[in-house]
Amino acid sequence: MGRQPKYENPEEIISSFYQSISESYNAPGEGEQGRDGKKKQELLAEEFGISRIKVRKILITTGDMRYSETAQIQKLLAESQKMSVVAEKMNLSISTINSLLPYSKGVYGLDVSAAADRTAIYRARKAALVVLKDDPSSVNLWRAVCFFDGYPFTTSGRGSAPGALFKYCVSAPGGAGGRRYRLGC
Repeated sequence: MGRQPKYENPEEIISSFYQSISESYNAPGEGEQGRDGKKKQELLAEEFGISRIKVRKILITTGDMRYSETAQIQKLLAESQKMSVVAEKMNLSISTINSLLPYSKGVYGLDVSAAADRTAIYRARKAALVVLKDDPSSVNLWRAVCFFDGYPFTTSGRGSAPGALFKYCVSAPGGAGGRRYRLGC
């Protein structure tokens, strides 16, 4: 008897993961905006635990980012031209061409359970902020603080200097009522 798969519909989980990245990109928090008013790709990569290149390809796949080269590459590939020919015509490397195309088979090396966990954390953080906004009690504040453990924040910076990236960790209570702190997340 074979093992039961942990997730019945992995395509739906990956789609939800893509949607979470898209939502986070289009609704940045205070200080998370890039020049275009969207969340910076570096912060998205930190938030979801994937590379910046994967973030960019997911945003291309969801239609949130568009490059003029993408349409041209897709047109040439649709004409049954080889990738090397397209690279030569466009004077780009094959890796650059691949980075400008949407995913067709999904994110390489992305574990379905990791995507599900990252999506769940994103949704929980979002919900905690909604609850906190409706009822700013200390319990709801503490809940939000706990949900944002390990989240990549950026300080406001000073003058023209950019802010610094930081994360915090909420420590577990120590034994016998004492406190215990850990370094790093």
